[in-house]
Amino acid sequence: MTEQHPYTAGPQTPKSQHFVVDDPPRPFREQENPIRSASLLSMVSMAWMQPLISLGAKRPLEHEDVWTMCPEDTCETLRVKFEKELNTINNLETPPPLGIPRVALALVRTFPHHIAVVFASDLLFIAGSALMSFLVEAIPVFGA
Repeated sequence: MTEQHPYTAGPQTPKSQHFVVDDPPRPFREQENPIRSASLLSMVSMAWMQPLISLGAKRPLEHEDVWTMCPEDTCETLRVKFEKELNTINNLETPPPLGIPRVALALVRTFPHHIAVVFASDLLFIAGSALMSFLVEAIPVFGA
């Protein structure tokens, strides 16, 4: 006796023409670096890197897979900005407050946004660690 199955196969779902793209996606190397338009939250959470992380999970990354550096982040541009700030500070008649080294002050003036991102990221890490300890302490209370 032949075995009968209660289900019958239906027709295959047709592929949508809406998502068909003739051109393959451009490599990241040819695209604008997403950090240029990333918000503070995106930078702190590293969400702007998600496409690169996803690609790296599928296969080993190669040189063409990484975005080019933003022009404002190149060595030459940063050197010019730093030297300008350092010269401004060195030309001050009064020494920096609290005995802060002039080089440190020039670094802070050159990279204020970068320092803010690192500071915010560190604060989130510390807050997460503190909340984790409260959660661990609360588990036995609610589990009883």
